[in-house]
Amino acid sequence: MSPFQILAFLFNLFIYVVLLRFLLQLVRADFYNPLSQFVLKATQPVLKPLRRIIGGAGGIDWSSLLLAAALVLLRNYLFGSAMAYQLGMWLALPFDLTLLMIDVLIVSLFGRMLLSWVDPYQGHPMQRPLVQLTEPVIRPFRRIIQPIGGFDLAPMFGLLLLYLLIWAVNSLPFWLRSLLA
Repeated sequence: MSPFQILAFLFNLFIYVVLLRFLLQLVRADFYNPLSQFVLKATQPVLKPLRRIIGGAGGIDWSSLLLAAALVLLRNYLFGSAMAYQLGMWLALPFDLTLLMIDVLIVSLFGRMLLSWVDPYQGHPMQRPLVQLTEPVIRPFRRIIQPIGGFDLAPMFGLLLLYLLIWAVNSLPFWLRSLLA
């Protein structure tokens, strides 16, 4: 890997951590958990001055969402993005942010499923914030699909939904662009 690729990877990783903070606050996750504490301590130096200017309202941490948007714009400017190249920086921003949030949810769902296989009694400290983060995605499927023989299939359908959302978000701007042209 070149230093440029390493820098792009670290930049993307920090965007994911900021979005994870936004999502954890959105679902009102337990912030005394090791995962939540890591996310807080990793983002606090950058978000603390911004939170003085932009506070939260309506249960949404606007400062972390604004920071994530600014970081995505900077990332697209420095490292490029296929969607930003074709649509423009500002028009691609909501789509890029949505795709990154879906990525965070997919990784969280895989982490939750892996931990449920390793520690089925939910004693692991990472289990609680992952459950709090992914439960809004899984809950509608759990109401429809009951566990079969001890296997909960709802997370698989949640993953399917998230992958369908990725497809929709990736194709929506180009579909809209062809409609307006």
